[in-house]
Amino acid sequence: MHEVIELEKRLHELSIRSSRPTLESVLHPEFVEIGYSGTEYVRQEVLVGLVSRSEMEQKIFARDFCLAHLTESLCLITYKSASVQEDGELHRFAIRSSIWKFDGRRWQLRFHQATPTEGFSKID
Repeated sequence: MHEVIELEKRLHELSIRSSRPTLESVLHPEFVEIGYSGTEYVRQEVLVGLVSRSEMEQKIFARDFCLAHLTESLCLITYKSASVQEDGELHRFAIRSSIWKFDGRRWQLRFHQATPTEGFSKID
């Protein structure tokens, strides 16, 4: 199951976020996201949005990953994230949750939500 956490972490990488073919293989056909702003996005909107703005994206810092099995083919990941400014400072803090679904061949991201939260440091 740690494979799912690694897949989630890879979605933070610019090379993945800017690759439409990779994103199409990772995002479930019925993928839905509730963004940091509270806006709901469907798969096509996320694909277009990520690829078109990927060069402007800041680095993402993430910590405190927790994995829970919901069923044999569904799992929930929760964690904290923040965007990293050019000077290394963290901002746009969020608690994130993702539901991943296994289709018998591969894991795909079915749902993702980012909820704004209080700031935190890179270390405890």
